[in-house]
Amino acid sequence: YAFVCGSDQIWGVTGPYIPSTHFLRFAPRSKRIAYAPSFGVSYIPKRFKRVITKYLNGFDNISIREQEGGKIIQDLTGKQAFVALDPTLLVDKNFWIQKADKNNINKPYILCYFLNEPSIKAIEFIKEVKKELDIDILYLPYSYFNLKELGQQIDVTPFGFVDLVNNASAMFTDSFHGVAFAINLNISFFVFERQYGHAFNQSSRISSILNITHLQDRWIDDNKIFDKNLLKIDFSSANDLLAIEREKSKKFLFGELEAVKEKL
Repeated sequence: YAFVCGSDQIWGVTGPYIPSTHFLRFAPRSKRIAYAPSFGVSYIPKRFKRVITKYLNGFDNISIREQEGGKIIQDLTGKQAFVALDPTLLVDKNFWIQKADKNNINKPYILCYFLNEPSIKAIEFIKEVKKELDIDILYLPYSYFNLKELGQQIDVTPFGFVDLVNNASAMFTDSFHGVAFAINLNISFFVFERQYGHAFNQSSRISSILNITHLQDRWIDDNKIFDKNLLKIDFSSANDLLAIEREKSKKFLFGELEAVKEKL
């Protein structure tokens, strides 16, 4: 058996301390695998550098979810980390469509998925797309005031979320996993910087997946002007790039599992 830590921001630095369990310190070193964990930030505060360096050195090999995280590991340990895909991207569109719970929404819609209150720029773009497509807006999971004025909140199961994304005419989000599913399901999307309530910018994981798939133009900053051509995305290149990274990530994970098996 092996112990695997990974996905999401388990190596985050926004809390008061760094949990040793998130680095598998309770497990024998030979059985520790780090698959696509995330720091969620582009730098480590000085007060955490020593302990995180110690914990990182407790792995023989390390993978990380974003390119900025790889730079952090290189700076702290001198080790070359493998930049792996998020686990949700280890399987393709067909897998997720088969798993999806049908929501039976019999109308076209724009989907908004914001974890923090949408910015003024996001609302501006949503209004432009609504005007262009002339269809309803559905949003989840939070009922922010500026979204309540535009559309209808909807509650779905986790697999219902997959169906909701898959059938959207366009998607607006500030979420990494919102972006990941939009790319994997080939849905036109716009991504905005999340309006965090703390000092740490956590956009590095989003910029990483956009860089990997060459979809950087989906990032909407304050200088971007709406163009209806942005509603159309040719995913052929992104799909090819994702397939290549998917095989690399599987090779890393299976290789680590095999290495643990050989040490038993």
